[in-house]
Amino acid sequence: MSNETVNMPAEMTIGKKRFVIAPKDDEIRKTFEKVIEKNEEIRDNVSGAAIEIIFVHPNISKRVIAQAVKSSKELKFFTKRDYLIEFSADFWDLMNDDQKYYVMLHELCHLYKKYNFKTDETSYGLVDHNVKDFAQVITEAGGIHWFQDLKNKMVEKFCNDAKIKDKDDEETVSEKESELKVKQEKYKKSIKI
Repeated sequence: MSNETVNMPAEMTIGKKRFVIAPKDDEIRKTFEKVIEKNEEIRDNVSGAAIEIIFVHPNISKRVIAQAVKSSKELKFFTKRDYLIEFSADFWDLMNDDQKYYVMLHELCHLYKKYNFKTDETSYGLVDHNVKDFAQVITEAGGIHWFQDLKNKMVEKFCNDAKIKDKDDEETVSEKESELKVKQEKYKKSIKI
């Protein structure tokens, strides 16, 4: 991560979203450093890259936990950053330490550095998953159980607004419970990192 100072606001509201640059001593920065320290390949890929970590309040969307964004030329001009890594604030607060680590690892696996020998320049890009998740995350986590647990927490948080109100009519309650289960399964399948 670059230490270059950029004259940017620490937070900004655009529409219904509030974007907050993660403070230097925040837990998320410690998670970032831990992932880099532990993973040589990631350390090599982010070496020299200017990366900013941003919380999006309340969330990027109800289905997106986090995302790595490669800066366009214009964004890089204004921010002096090669990448932005955005985290949905609501989801970050739901995660345990292992889940936070694996989501950060997942996002950093998207980043890669390429060197052009002809021009003697380094450029940065994004890489797609090499399986449904990254093999490195699956290997280190011992599977994808951490993501399933997180999806369950998200379903619980965002589907609770569909709580059953009419407890007098058993048939209506049963129909609503069935509808809610279908909606929860659809939502769970749509969640991304």
